[in-house]
Amino acid sequence: DEKGLSSKLNTSVTHEGFTLNVTEVVYDGTRVAIGIERHHKEGGNSKESLSDQMSNIEFLLNGEPLNHTNFSGVFIQPSKDNNSTIFEFADLKNQGGGPFPKQFNLTLSTTITGISESFKIDIPVSDIGNYVNLQPNVSRKYNNIQFTIEQIMLTPITTSITTRTALLDKSTSVDSRQRMSIEVFD
Repeated sequence: DEKGLSSKLNTSVTHEGFTLNVTEVVYDGTRVAIGIERHHKEGGNSKESLSDQMSNIEFLLNGEPLNHTNFSGVFIQPSKDNNSTIFEFADLKNQGGGPFPKQFNLTLSTTITGISESFKIDIPVSDIGNYVNLQPNVSRKYNNIQFTIEQIMLTPITTSITTRTALLDKSTSVDSRQRMSIEVFD
């Protein structure tokens, strides 16, 4: 937000005195983050957090449902208070899935506890551009394992590293004592 990477929105839907408002969206070509707030009718203050009140959450990209072959699934992040939440998800282009378009219309559909009608909000999403794509194709071998860093994509908000692990012999698994971990340092 401070660097101007997000789009300020004021898109809302109200049912039965309960307003769901999309305040902000950021998309860096890989990851989408959406800020959402709720507003209650007079005297309708809930002790439940907004994320606890929401269920049946579905996203449509240009009218088509997102599925687990083209996106990571939705992560719900904490926000400034119980009346707001942040949804995040990413495409799976570094895992063989297709990339999201540069611009698209995202539709959020959800139900809210105690409200009979479901909420549908259209959210315009645009890529902030500004990223570096490196393809080092650097490999290292250890015993029967070859580990390759194929691609690194850097944006102002996301670092995406595409790796490949291959077994060099006819074995089908790695000995459980040969654990592999990855650490990334700036």
